[in-house]
Amino acid sequence: MALGIGKRGTLNAEINVTPLVDVMLVLLVIFMVTAPMLSTGVGVDLPKAAAPVLSSKNDKLILTINRKSVLFLAGKKLRFADLTPKLREYQRSQKTDELYIEADTQTPYGTVLQAMAAATQAGISKLRMLTDPLETP
Repeated sequence: MALGIGKRGTLNAEINVTPLVDVMLVLLVIFMVTAPMLSTGVGVDLPKAAAPVLSSKNDKLILTINRKSVLFLAGKKLRFADLTPKLREYQRSQKTDELYIEADTQTPYGTVLQAMAAATQAGISKLRMLTDPLETP
């Protein structure tokens, strides 16, 4: 607050907003820098195929397998040993038997089959593979 004596000896009680603006600008810069780092997606190079486009990934359970055979269930890193129990837990809570699998083109075929077998053991009967659409000229 700025207190000063006016022309006739009265106090000037105005709020000094400069520090507030400074703090807000610093917070804006912090959020602008950290926001791109918060993306939870896993980068995979999906194979291309002529398949229908998935309408929305938001409400689907997606198992991602990257080129190093690391599993991510709904964006969270997971070990193979924990895959079946987590899928069983999800199936019981969501009452769905559908799993979408997106695997990198460099992922070994055996790794994808192991993940599919773990999903089948968990009681998931609908396994769907995600691909990128073919580019048409």
